[in-house]
Amino acid sequence: MAKKKFREKILLELEGIYPVSGYWNEDQCRQVRDSSAKVEAAAAEFRQYIASGKRYYFDTAVKQYINNSNAVTWAACAVLKGKGPSKEGPRELFRQHVNNLLSFTVF
Repeated sequence: MAKKKFREKILLELEGIYPVSGYWNEDQCRQVRDSSAKVEAAAAEFRQYIASGKRYYFDTAVKQYINNSNAVTWAACAVLKGKGPSKEGPRELFRQHVNNLLSFTVF
């Protein structure tokens, strides 16, 4: 139940920006930055349900997500505008970090 709740909170917070498809507009870049506090709160709630041997990896995934989302700028997003999904840049890093967080919710 905790896994499902955490997953739902993450996906609700990231609605409209995850899964990543196409470029982000300025509001979506702001949404990425603004999401870190709620993702961090959801992670803090969920952390107790993570097996002790995996908590370090979970904490690392949360920290990476927060650091990445706080670093997203409109300038970086605008540079990639019109190039679609890429293997580099803020969208790809964001996608990887969200996927990493969600990997802890696999049933």
